[in-house]
Amino acid sequence: MSSSDQISRRAILGTLALALTGLAGCTNVRPLYGSGGADATGGGDLTEISFAPMSDRLGQRLRNELIRLITPSGEVVNPLYRMTLSLNISENNVLVRSNSDVDRKTLSLSVAYKILDAETDEEVFVGNAFGDVSFNRVRSEYANIRARRDAENRAANIVAEQIRSTVAARLAS
Repeated sequence: MSSSDQISRRAILGTLALALTGLAGCTNVRPLYGSGGADATGGGDLTEISFAPMSDRLGQRLRNELIRLITPSGEVVNPLYRMTLSLNISENNVLVRSNSDVDRKTLSLSVAYKILDAETDEEVFVGNAFGDVSFNRVRSEYANIRARRDAENRAANIVAEQIRSTVAARLAS
């Protein structure tokens, strides 16, 4: 065996030992969505959230999607936390013809949410989530109403996923 083979073998073993030593310090890593972390299927504090009622269709849609994602077995009777939501929706024209007809719009949904302690109403943390979706406009007014409603539903789903991920990460830490 030549000395260059011994050097390369030592280099490989040294690198491997260093990598294993680095991984040994990772014993506090917990899965966010698996067992042992804050997940939507029974672990952590994520399932201990109740949701304030909403007054409009889009707010109720977002609330229902959050319940489905965060507490799939339904809301808890005695929650540790309460979430409040504040929605803001806007539309922008994306594709405008020379005769001022609008063929495409972008719907933007912005949600400010608060996680409050259920007993003391003290803020645990606050956050924002955003969702932008586009929809086509056609000559049929019914089709335009339906396309806007579908865009609202897609935006609510996007925002609900963002809120669930952020809340899960915050409650897991």
